[in-house]
Amino acid sequence: MILILVLYMLLGLAFTISKAALEYAAPVFLVGIRMSLAGVLLLGYMYFFNRRNWYFNKRDIWLLVQISFLSIYLSFILEFWGLQYISSSKDCFLFNLSPFVTALLEWRFFGVCMTIKKWLGLLIGFVGFFPILLKETPLEEMAGSFLFISLPELAILGSAISAVYAWILIKGLIQKERYSPEMINGITMLWGGIAALITSWLVEKQPVLKFPPHATEISWAHLPFIGYIFGDLGAKIVPLAFYILSLILLANVIFYNFYIYLLKKHSATFLSFVGFSAPLFAAFFGWLFLNEPISWAFFISVFVVGFGLYIFYQDELLSIQK
Repeated sequence: MILILVLYMLLGLAFTISKAALEYAAPVFLVGIRMSLAGVLLLGYMYFFNRRNWYFNKRDIWLLVQISFLSIYLSFILEFWGLQYISSSKDCFLFNLSPFVTALLEWRFFGVCMTIKKWLGLLIGFVGFFPILLKETPLEEMAGSFLFISLPELAILGSAISAVYAWILIKGLIQKERYSPEMINGITMLWGGIAALITSWLVEKQPVLKFPPHATEISWAHLPFIGYIFGDLGAKIVPLAFYILSLILLANVIFYNFYIYLLKKHSATFLSFVGFSAPLFAAFFGWLFLNEPISWAFFISVFVVGFGLYIFYQDELLSIQK
């Protein structure tokens, strides 16, 4: 259990780091750099150290393009755009809509059975999102809204839905072909990252690098030789490079491989349920490192949605205990 909590603690920290990185780079550019680099590293590892699982079939190009668009390009661009206006804990919390969205999509398109208890848990879970959706900050209001939901919130909800549908496509591709999850991730990260960089060049205002006043201070304080060798520009880039590499290490390397390891010992249902601890870790790290306030609406939503998840997974959790 401790290892599982450590896993989701790292995930919560990744959301906080993503928020911090947005102080230094435009969102689409940040997605492009992070995913392109992660894709190159992952494919490089597969080619040089795991060649037996290296596999690519030209017949799957269109499906891989769809996955790249949904899981990397659209999902992360929507999330990082929305994250500019909301807290890292709220971002992480809204992403926990994923189990409910997965259930609805599998019921609608794949005929997966939904019991009355699951429908009840789904309903409670959706109701639980209302308090945090109704609690908007002035920054969110500036970005615009649709009905009672701000546009940043809509963007992150759209990001979660896009990612869930992409994972359904990935699951089908792994079952039908001999692709490994690492190979699919490497391809889609690289393709999605390159597409994001092209989009950034076309639509984002220049310069895409942003330097808050404290950037130079942080770099000179911790790595003075960088500023001495490369000047102010190099000193200011250090925090961004640190955040990007940290995200790749935490989210793309450690979390992914750690999750696969834990799946060998625990069910996906149990891991998904315990995964609801991630927003609590994100709230703590956001408060600790970014001085993000935690509203009462956050805790109400966490309690209600957590209860909904318990109802939704109750039968499976009881069978696991037995």
